[in-house]
Amino acid sequence: MLLGPSVLGQIAPGLSSWLLPEQVSERLGLDAVGTFGVLLLMGLSGMQVDLNLLKSNRLAITKISAACLLVPVVFGLGIGLLMPSVLTGGSNRLVFALFLAVALSVSAIAVIVKTLSDLGLMHRDIAQLILATAVIDNVIAWVLLSVVCAMAIAHLSVGTVLLTVFLIISVVAATIIGRKIVEVFVNSRQQPAAAEHSAGPRPILAYAVGLVMLAAAATHALKLEPVLGAFAAGIVLAALPPDRRSGLDSLHPVVNNVLAPLYFATAGLQADLTGLADRTTLAAALVVLAAAVASKFLGAYIGTKSSGRSSAEAVALGAGLNARGVIQIIIADTAYDLGIFNDSFYTIVLLTAIATSVMAAPILRFATARIAADPDDEIRRQDALPEGH
Repeated sequence: MLLGPSVLGQIAPGLSSWLLPEQVSERLGLDAVGTFGVLLLMGLSGMQVDLNLLKSNRLAITKISAACLLVPVVFGLGIGLLMPSVLTGGSNRLVFALFLAVALSVSAIAVIVKTLSDLGLMHRDIAQLILATAVIDNVIAWVLLSVVCAMAIAHLSVGTVLLTVFLIISVVAATIIGRKIVEVFVNSRQQPAAAEHSAGPRPILAYAVGLVMLAAAATHALKLEPVLGAFAAGIVLAALPPDRRSGLDSLHPVVNNVLAPLYFATAGLQADLTGLADRTTLAAALVVLAAAVASKFLGAYIGTKSSGRSSAEAVALGAGLNARGVIQIIIADTAYDLGIFNDSFYTIVLLTAIATSVMAAPILRFATARIAADPDDEIRRQDALPEGH
């Protein structure tokens, strides 16, 4: 943001224009690296999904994910329909509201994983519950996004909706089949530990990156979001045993500390905070941020209490799921490219994504300290430790 039109663009417009060329072709290189990073980030996030927890807590997860999806969608629709015309960019009001609804409904799985890992909470049952809920809500959100994009590009028809649903089901089926293939393949090619270590991490690293990119390209070819394919590939790779997955350890710091931040940086370069000087825009930004936070916490509270869980768990779920991060930025980018969000509203959504991600860690730390440990937590923690520890 400092190097974009908000700060440097006001101080040294020429230098800012050089850093952020107006010609799209001149920005393709930076955008490509950022996109590559976010696809790998989604792949690594998919590998964190515990399908056994999904099965064992399916009733609670269903209730929580439904509430955490529906409440933000209702908030987003209401605010989008009431938003001042100056911020809708002259776009279709319903499509604008639906894009905002989808943007508020998602959770940034990568941010959740990073926050939980930094706090040392990934082994906790509540962490897996947060992650499982985010996975379900995001999958449904991608379906909604595909439908809304179809509405923005052309007239929506029953055939368009059915085709989108069919394609999503096909991706889910391919993910399930892919996991089975990986499990069978790994079991049929068990190697001694010495041979495994002598082979080094490079083969599995190359295969994993290739699978993530191939899956992303496949979903893009199906007119779905590439991140959906990358995430599905991560779920497939999660079927690998821990000793094989350890070959991907070197990928985490590169993606989390270099490639993924580049995506945030490219988004920040496009944000123009000078628009917040307008009182209408500033008020809208505060309303959207308040709605984003309130809707996730309210949804988490409704879903958690209906499942017989504690208020501390509701706060922890709300804090984790409230982080929108790169997922919301992807949706904002899509709406911006389609001409649905104008510059001012794009900046509002971008700031919401950043603010909700920043507030996740302190609230999670506060809430999880008040949640009693589950017997499975220690087992999960021991499984996550490297051999010899």
